[in-house]
Amino acid sequence: FRNPGATHLELVYIFPLPADAVLLSMTVRLGDRQLTGAVVEKREASVRYEDTLAGGDTAIMLERAHDGSYCLNFGNLGPGETGEV
Repeated sequence: FRNPGATHLELVYIFPLPADAVLLSMTVRLGDRQLTGAVVEKREASVRYEDTLAGGDTAIMLERAHDGSYCLNFGNLGPGETGEV
């Protein structure tokens, strides 16, 4: 995704996986940088994500929903920046 606008964006990407699938990792590329995550408790992950966004930095947060789908939040994608999952 490329942010064509003049303001920072938060992207939300929801995707299903087969019931027997196991998600082992997630990598997001932001320009020349590669963002990876660590598994942490949901509440802590949410606080870290929001704190990082409030500080003006880019962050990702991935969580599994009750229906087995996954939701990736990709925050603070700057104007003209490109993010790749």
